[in-house]
Amino acid sequence: MGGYQLVVIEGKDLGRIIPLEGSCVTLGRPGAGVEGAIEFEEPSVSRVHAVLTKIPGGAYELSNRSLTSPVRVDGQPATSSIRLEPGSRIQLGNLLVEVRYVSSEAQGRAQGETTLMGYLEVTRGPRPGTRYPLYHKRSLIGRSPACEVQLGERSVSRYHAALDWFDGVPMLMHLSKSNTTLLNGQVVPDTTLLDPRDKLEVGSKVTLQWIPLALLAEEEEQRKNAPPPVEAPAPVGVTGGRVPVCLRLRDLLRGGSLAARVRFFEELSKRLEKGESILLAVAEAAALALPHLAPYLAFVVRSGRDLGEALARFPGTFDHYETGLVGAGEEAGTLAAELQVLADSLAESLAWRRSLARRLFWGGLLLFGLTILLLVPALQSEGLREFGIALGGSVVLAAALAGLLAMLVRLTGLVPFFRVQQELFLESIPVLGPALRLRAAARFLRSLGPLLEAGLQVHLALRLAACCTGSIRQGRRLACAAEGSAQGRPVREALTETGVFPEDVLSEIAQGEEEGNLPARLEKVSQDMAALARIEMTRALGTVVRLLLAGMVLVLMLTVSLAWKLMAWVG
Repeated sequence: MGGYQLVVIEGKDLGRIIPLEGSCVTLGRPGAGVEGAIEFEEPSVSRVHAVLTKIPGGAYELSNRSLTSPVRVDGQPATSSIRLEPGSRIQLGNLLVEVRYVSSEAQGRAQGETTLMGYLEVTRGPRPGTRYPLYHKRSLIGRSPACEVQLGERSVSRYHAALDWFDGVPMLMHLSKSNTTLLNGQVVPDTTLLDPRDKLEVGSKVTLQWIPLALLAEEEEQRKNAPPPVEAPAPVGVTGGRVPVCLRLRDLLRGGSLAARVRFFEELSKRLEKGESILLAVAEAAALALPHLAPYLAFVVRSGRDLGEALARFPGTFDHYETGLVGAGEEAGTLAAELQVLADSLAESLAWRRSLARRLFWGGLLLFGLTILLLVPALQSEGLREFGIALGGSVVLAAALAGLLAMLVRLTGLVPFFRVQQELFLESIPVLGPALRLRAAARFLRSLGPLLEAGLQVHLALRLAACCTGSIRQGRRLACAAEGSAQGRPVREALTETGVFPEDVLSEIAQGEEEGNLPARLEKVSQDMAALARIEMTRALGTVVRLLLAGMVLVLMLTVSLAWKLMAWVG
C-alpha cells in the first residue's frame, strides 16, 4: 500500500519531499507550537497556515487557517474544506506544494533518493545561515529555478556545479564555463570528493559549507550535554511582558527624536544586511540610537514577538508609518530593504523639520525685535521696569500656551479617532492638503513595488502597502483596493475605486500589468509622485512659516497687552 506526500515545487523550500503521516497534519512556519507540524522555511507562510485531516480511504482534506494569506488549491481560494487529489497544487504564500500519491513499489525504488545525507549551508552571500538539504541523488547548484540549491546571485551561473554520490560521499563536479568554483580556496578540477566542513566558493560572492548528518548528530549531542544557557533577565519593571508605567509615560510625553529614529533604522538595516540575527541587531542599534528603549525592545523581540509588535508598544516614539512599514517588511521577508526605505524617508522628513525650525527661528527673532519697537511708546510712558515685567511675563505665557497646545496635539494624535480628525483638518488646508495626499500616495506605491517583487499575492501586497502611507484615512481608503483585488479585479481597477491616484498614474499601472513589469513601473511612478510631493511641500512650507510667524506676533502683542492690564489692575 502506498501513501501521500507533499513536494515543494516553488518557494524557499524548493525540492523538499514530505511524506504525509498521521490523521491531522498542520502546515506552517517555525514557531507554530503544534506538535508534529510540517514547518517550512518560506517567510511568506503563516505560522499556522492550513490543516490536513485524513478521511476514510486514506486521502486528506485541507482547511484554511490563515487570515492574511488564504490557501489556494489549484488556483481557487480554500473557503471550505477541500479534498486533495493526486496532482492537486496548494499555494501557501509564495510556496507551491503538489500532492502526490506514491505506490509501495515506487516508494521502495525512491527510498534511496529521498534519504537525507546532509546540508549545504550558506556562510557568505544572500541569506547567510540558510541550509539546503541534500538527498542521495544528483543535485544541481546554480541560479536556475531547476537547481536543488538555487542561489539568487548574479555571479553564479545558471548551472554552476553538481553534487553526486560515491559510496555515500558527495562528489563535486564543476559545470560552469564562465565562472569558477573553489574548494577551500583551490580551483576545483572536473570532479572532487568533499570532506565534512569543506567550503565551496561559488561565483565571487557565495560560500557554501558541506555539513553531513553525522556531524549534525555530534553537534546535537554536544548541545544536549552542554549546560543550559542562562537567560538574560527581563529589564527592571517588566512583568509579564508589560512595559513599566514610567517608561510608557515618558514615551507618550516625550517620545524619541526624529534624528535618533533615523539612526536606529539605518543601523538596524545595515546590521541585518550583514547577516546579524534580528535580536542582536535590534539590541545594538537601539543601544546606539535609543538607549532608554534598548533593553525593552530586545526583551520583546527575544520573547518571540515580531519587531513591528515591539515598536507598536511605544506609540509615542514610533508612529503609524514606521510600524506599518516594518510589519510589511517582516511579512514579505524584505525587512532590511524596507528599513532602509524607512530611514531615507525619515531623513527627508528630518530635513524638512530642520528647515522649518531655521526659518521660524530667524523669522521669529526678527519679528520679536519689530514687536519690541512697536511697543517703545508704551516703554516710554510706563517705564522700563514695568515694560520688562510685562514683556517677560507675556513671553513665558505665550511659550506655556504653545507647549500645552503642542502636547495636546501630540496626545490626541495617539488616539485613532482624533488622529483621523487631525488628518482631515490638515488635508482641508488648500496649500498643505495636496502635498500630504501626494506624499501618502507616493509612500504607498514605493512600498507596493518591493512587496510584489518579493512574490506576495497581489491582494496581500496591497493590504500591507496600505499600512505604509503614514495616514490612517488614506490607508483605510487604499485597503479597499486589497479587497477588490482579492475578488479578482486588476490592480488598476481596484486602485481607481479609491479615488487617490490621477489618471496618468493609473495608466502607468495598467501598462505595467499588461507588460508584466509592474514593480518597475511602480518604482518610477512613486519617484515622480515623491518629487511632486517635495515641490508641493516646499510651497506649503513657505506658507506655513508666514502663518506661524504672523500668529506669533499676534499672540505676543496680545499677551503683552493682557499683562499690562493685569499689572494695572493689581497696582
